[in-house]
Amino acid sequence: MAALHDCGIEPQFMPQILHEALKCLGFDLMIPRVQGTATTMSPLKTSTKPKVTVYTAGHCCYCHMAKQLLRQKGADFEEIDVSGRGDIRESLRQRTGGRSTVPQIWIGDKHVGGCDDLLALDRAGGLDALLAS
Repeated sequence: MAALHDCGIEPQFMPQILHEALKCLGFDLMIPRVQGTATTMSPLKTSTKPKVTVYTAGHCCYCHMAKQLLRQKGADFEEIDVSGRGDIRESLRQRTGGRSTVPQIWIGDKHVGGCDDLLALDRAGGLDALLAS
């Protein structure tokens, strides 16, 4: 316990600090719940956010705008750069039903579309709900 105290962390706060740190990292844990003299184990509820995928190209201003909005919303996303990648562009065309412009954005299994579609979804109030689902 001396190491914890030397760090300026009071030992009684360590379980809460550890719990919050692991929660932020998305770990599902069983944590002790104390009620009176009984201790039970219950699952830590964590939010599972849908996977966000953004197909982009290097110098595309619409791609940058879409990514900026997603960052403002706190969304983690996978970026797939199609610059000079005909194979990826072709699979993108097939996945979108013929669209070849970038960005193309998926939130979970839902194809949102391009930057204008993402901005319209946000203006309509649907983006936050979709990112939280």
